[in-house]
Amino acid sequence: MMACPVNKVSVKGLRQTHFLQLSAYIDYLEETGWYQGNKTQFDKRHAELVEWIDGIIRDFEVSK
Repeated sequence: MMACPVNKVSVKGLRQTHFLQLSAYIDYLEETGWYQGNKTQFDKRHAELVEWIDGIIRDFEVSK
């Protein structure tokens, strides 16, 4: 299967708690060492997701 980037992903309607929950999932994966597929590629995607979610959570904090 070929990778297909998605450029228009809406987060409309999601609240800070949604992203905090995703962040908790990330923490769990880091604590357990779980990964799927190629470890190098997984780690790259993981870092990108961490950056994305942390940025969204920071934006929520700034907008308060």
